[in-house]
Parts: sequence; structure tokens; C-alpha cells
Amino acid sequence: MYTSSENHDCEVLIRITVRLPGGLEDIMLGLLAKMKMYIEMRLEKLDKC
Repeated sequence: MYTSSENHDCEVLIRITVRLPGGLEDIMLGLLAKMKMYIEMRLEKLDKC
């Protein structure tokens, strides 16, 4: 379940991404992928401890 504020943030993000030209969208997707990889790496390190 989303709270109303979280849902609003998602809508704002969607509106921003719709307005972005393709190049910026690719950059954003790339950053998200890097963040995801980084988080997964951190989680793996925590598992090994």
C-alpha cells in the first residue's frame, strides 16, 4: 500500500520522465541500474559477515 505522499512522488517522477528527452532517460535508467548493483553488492558483503 502506498501512502498518498509516496503515490504523489511516483506520479511526479512519471511526469518528469515523460518530459525527458531520450538521452536523459537513458542516464536516469543507468543511474538506477548502478544504484541497484551497488545495493546488491552491499547486501552480499553483509551476508558474508
